[in-house]
Amino acid sequence: MIAEHEYAVVLRPGEQLVRRAVNCPSGEYSVVHQHDGNVVVYRNADHFPVWSTETAFQSPVYGPGVLRHHDLDRAFGRPGRLVLQEDGNLVVHSPTGQPLWASGTTGRSMAALMIQDSGRLVLRTAEDTIPWASSRAPLQWGGWNRVTDGRRLLRGQCLRGGTLVSDNGAYGFVVEGGSAAYFCRTDGGILWTVTLSAEQGYELTGDGRLVTRDPDGRECPAESLGISDSAAVALADRGAAEMSVTDDGHLVITDGCGTVLWTMVPPFTHTPRRRLPRAERPRPHVAPDVPLLPVGRNCR
Repeated sequence: MIAEHEYAVVLRPGEQLVRRAVNCPSGEYSVVHQHDGNVVVYRNADHFPVWSTETAFQSPVYGPGVLRHHDLDRAFGRPGRLVLQEDGNLVVHSPTGQPLWASGTTGRSMAALMIQDSGRLVLRTAEDTIPWASSRAPLQWGGWNRVTDGRRLLRGQCLRGGTLVSDNGAYGFVVEGGSAAYFCRTDGGILWTVTLSAEQGYELTGDGRLVTRDPDGRECPAESLGISDSAAVALADRGAAEMSVTDDGHLVITDGCGTVLWTMVPPFTHTPRRRLPRAERPRPHVAPDVPLLPVGRNCR
């Protein structure tokens, strides 16, 4: 028997979910039927996708500007639907009614589709049995709470959705928490960028290795910064203690005495063009056989 406070009803037989979300009672998880046709259970704290039907049949339309007529359905209409059928089967339909995914529970007397506080979607029968359930949510990694002071990434700390700024305030290393990290001048100029997967960040582990962390805490090499597993171990063996941004514009890892052990070598560097003052601009070359135009006189 499932206690009522542990779940919220999403659908009853004959009902459908279309471009709408339903939260569990605690608000920690939600199930949403997306415009692209996918049905996804999210962990709301970090928007981590716990489970999905993998039924995205159309791409969303993003970007500014006016949509052309043939884009309107793709952007605003024809979303499909999630239906708890009267025969007990939970089905994702395309806009034309084609079944894209099903729970395979035809012939069971269903009471409701529910989302539990544990993050699972479950189909509950009238006899209080559960013939189908989605996968459980992985534990949320608590390491993202170990944040930096904005100047230095120390051992045991993480950087995601934050910035390391040089002591003179001129340069910054920004990890957006989206899908990119970049090094910039704080007055606006971006010098280099690297690519991350969605919601990834960096950690300088307790033993001194710089690694990339997935949203769920899974560790992988910091390849985006050019640091392999073996390079990270070598830095740790040499006493890596912190990552910071220098006043002259470099991302570095140093030991406890401030000795630089590693400096980021960017894949490319963007150097904005500087407009020379008029006095420094090169003068045009004039061929010796071309007479100069008179200055300060009317020419006819």
